[in-house]
Amino acid sequence: MLSFDRIRPLLKPFARRSIRSPIPSAQSEAERQAAIYRELKPAFAARESGIPEAIVRQEYGLDARIVFDPAFTLHPTCFILAVRDGRVTFRFSTVMSDDGLSIMIVERWWGILPLIERLVSICGDRPVETVFNLNDEGVAEGLTFCDNRPSFSLIPDCVFIGTKGYHEQRELYAARAIAWDDKCDVVFWRGTSTGRPSGERHELPRISLCRLCQSDPSGLYDVGLTGLVDHGADETGERQSRSLLSGFVPWQDFDRYRYHIDIDGHTNSWPGLMFKLHSGGLVFKVDPPAGHRQWYYERLRPWENYVPVKSDLSDLFDLVAYFRNNDPVGRAIAEEGRRLAQSMEFASELDIGVRTILGRCAREQYVSSRL
Repeated sequence: MLSFDRIRPLLKPFARRSIRSPIPSAQSEAERQAAIYRELKPAFAARESGIPEAIVRQEYGLDARIVFDPAFTLHPTCFILAVRDGRVTFRFSTVMSDDGLSIMIVERWWGILPLIERLVSICGDRPVETVFNLNDEGVAEGLTFCDNRPSFSLIPDCVFIGTKGYHEQRELYAARAIAWDDKCDVVFWRGTSTGRPSGERHELPRISLCRLCQSDPSGLYDVGLTGLVDHGADETGERQSRSLLSGFVPWQDFDRYRYHIDIDGHTNSWPGLMFKLHSGGLVFKVDPPAGHRQWYYERLRPWENYVPVKSDLSDLFDLVAYFRNNDPVGRAIAEEGRRLAQSMEFASELDIGVRTILGRCAREQYVSSRL
C-alpha cells in the first residue's frame, strides 16, 4: 500500500470557497490542511457525520450527506456515492477505527473530492450511484485507481487529483529545464520494497532489481531501496534486503538524471512514473507482472514514450547499453514521454474521470434493468 507519510506533503488543498468554513482561515495552506485532517480523522473513527458534512459543504459547496451504514456489506476501503437532485451521499462502512486504515480512507476520500465536485457540476439531473474503491486496487466491482480486471473502471488517482495534476512538480521541472546533455549519465531508481514475490527465486521484483543493478561494477546504476516493507519473513531475508538500502532522494532531484527505471510495487508506482516522465529523462518501464494499469495507460506507447523492460529484467542491461550508444533515439523517446505527461492537464483529466463515472453508471443501470 502506498505510504502516505511520503505523499502527504504533496497533497495541498484547493482554493477555498467564499462560504464560511469551520476551519480557521488565518492559516498557511499546510496548517489549513492539517486542521482539516484533525477534524476529519477522529470524526470518521467515531462514525460521526456532522463535522465531515460541514467541511465538505463549506470547502466545496456540496450539499453532502455522509452515512456510516451498519448494513454496509462491502470492504471498509470502499464507499458508495449517490448523486440525486444535486445532493451527494457518501455511504461508508461502520468498520472505522483510529488506525492506519481509517487514516488512509479519510485521506484518499478527501483527495478525490474535486472529482466529485466536477461530477456534480456536470451530471445535472442525471442520477449517479456507484462504488468507489480507495484501496491500491479494486476490492469491490466499481471505480478504482488501479487494477488489471475489466470489471473495474479506472479514474485519476487521489494523488494526481490532490496535487492538481502534480502542479508543483511539473512547474519546477519546466522552470529548471535541465538539458539532456546536462543530466547525469546514470540509471536511477529509488523506492520501498513493496510488491508480490515472483520469478524463480520467488523474490519481490524491486529487491530483484536492486540486487541486479548493485551487482554491476560500472557505477552506472544508482538503484536502491529507501525502506523495507515486504522484505521476507525470515532473518536472512531481512539482512540481505537491508544490504540493498540507499539514501533517500527527493522528487525535486529526479530531473537531474538522464535514465529512470519504473517498476511496480503492490500495484503501479502511481506518482513515481509521472514524476519520471515529467523529468524529461528516458524511462525504462518494467512490464507489470500482474498487468496493473491506471486511467491513462492506453496513452503509454512502448518504444515511443517509454522503453519496455521484461518483467524478469533479463533485457535491462542490453536496453540501457543500446540507448546509451544511440543517444538521439533515447533522447527522442524521453521527449515524447515528457510531452505525454505535460499533456495531462488537471481539468481535462478530471473531465475524463467524470466521463468514466457516468459511463460506469450507465452500464450498471442497464445491467440492473435486465435483471
